[in-house]
Amino acid sequence: MIKKSCAKAFSLLEILLVVAVGSVFILASLKVYSNVTDARYVQEQADVIRLLKEASFSLYSGFTNFSGLDNGVLVNNGYVPEEYWLDYSGSGGSNVIRVPAGDRYAVTPRGTNNEMVGISTRRYDPDLCGSLILKVANDPNLREIRIPVDSLVISVSPENPVRPGDVTSCQDVADAYTQGILFLFAR
Repeated sequence: MIKKSCAKAFSLLEILLVVAVGSVFILASLKVYSNVTDARYVQEQADVIRLLKEASFSLYSGFTNFSGLDNGVLVNNGYVPEEYWLDYSGSGGSNVIRVPAGDRYAVTPRGTNNEMVGISTRRYDPDLCGSLILKVANDPNLREIRIPVDSLVISVSPENPVRPGDVTSCQDVADAYTQGILFLFAR
C-alpha cells in the first residue's frame, strides 16, 4: 500500500513538471510573437516614410525646392499606392495619408526656402517610437527629427548619427494620436 501512494505522488509531480515546462514554452513563444509583430510594425512605418520621401524627391526632381508639396499632390500624381487613402478631416478639408492599419502621415515642405520635405507620423505606438526613429535614422537624406516630448530636436548627419539614448524620451508622448514625430529630409 505504501508503494502505491508513492507512485501516485510521483505521477502528480511529473504532471506538475510537464505543466511548468509547457507554461515556460508558451510564455516564450508569446514573447517571440510580440517581438516579431513589433518589428514588422516598425518596418512597415519606416517603409511608408521612405516611400513618401522618395515620392517627394522624384516628383520634385526638377525643382529647387518643395513649394506646393502635400499629400494631395502625391496622391493625385500616382505616387501613393491605392491601398493608402486620404482621410479628409476638419472644416478646412485638410488631409492625411492613412494606411490600412490606421497610421497617419502628412507630407509638407519645410525649411526657410521649402528646401526640405517634412514627413510627420501620427497614431504610432509610443513604446515603439524609438525603434521607428532608429530605423529611419540611417537614411542619408535625413537632417532632423522633431519629437513632441519637451520639443526635442535631433540634428542628424553622417558625422552625428542618432543613438538609442537620443530617443528614449519619445515613450513619454502623452497622446500619439495628436502628437507626431516629424522627420525632415533634404536632397
